[in-house]
Amino acid sequence: MGRTDAPAWLVSALFVLNTGAVMLFQVRMARGVTGLASATRAVRRSGWVMLAACGVFALSAGGSAWPAAGALVVGAVLQVVAEMGQSAGSWQLSFDLAPADRVGEYQGFFGTGVTVARTLGPLVLTTLLLGWGTAGWLLLGGAALVASYAMGPVARRRRAVSQPEVGPEPEAGPQPVLVN
Repeated sequence: MGRTDAPAWLVSALFVLNTGAVMLFQVRMARGVTGLASATRAVRRSGWVMLAACGVFALSAGGSAWPAAGALVVGAVLQVVAEMGQSAGSWQLSFDLAPADRVGEYQGFFGTGVTVARTLGPLVLTTLLLGWGTAGWLLLGGAALVASYAMGPVARRRRAVSQPEVGPEPEAGPQPVLVN
């Protein structure tokens, strides 16, 4: 917590808050994501929520300990809501856009995003957040928003290439196979 007067122990509390929120609410947040349209809406919504979280995190700098701590808690709640929405939407997209005979291959490639984020994330976040302060937080939130809006056109283009549209897009995800 280099630029805030919030107590150092708050880092651990925010980690517990994030983990607990995901454990309790991830499935509930993902229930409404059932197809390409709802997935892109979830990702787009998460971009706005992440922008708000970054703005609130930026407010934690320079204030006294307890207002800074309050801003960090609010920012962490917004961040975990954005995380769960983005996760639900992106996972739905990763399955819906993969050809049925190549789902494993596509999921393997999709999973490389985590590796790239873990590799480049520390450098990017250190530069933006510690080096640029408030402007870095807002740039990070803006980048998340732009990326979230780019998801819709990319998903529609991929769908058009792999499955030319014949009628209205179905809003259901993978359906269970019933065996008698």
